Amino acid sequence: MKQCLLLLEEPDLDTGVRSGDIYGFMIEHYASAADFQKAYHLVQELKQRLPNASLAYYVNNTVLEQIKRSVGLDEETLATTDTPGIEEEIDEEIPEDLGF
Repeated sequence: MKQCLLLLEEPDLDTGVRSGDIYGFMIEHYASAADFQKAYHLVQELKQRLPNASLAYYVNNTVLEQIKRSVGLDEETLATTDTPGIEEEIDEEIPEDLGF
């Protein structure tokens, strides 16, 4: 987990790994360890860092529901149904030449 936190502090992080993926990994880790307060805190950090991102794109909806129930949130606090659709553009650059 310390390595994940260090990665999130890197200024050019998103050129190699998406920060949302790191948050998603950490949120699911803490939820599986039943540390729902820490998982919720990381959800809030993710929402602050990537305000237009869909939480469900990075974290399983079941996990988000589990976090909501465990910390006593109402249904509207964590949006879990805003998964990216087929026509929604995901802001991610893919290199043209992968060297294959």
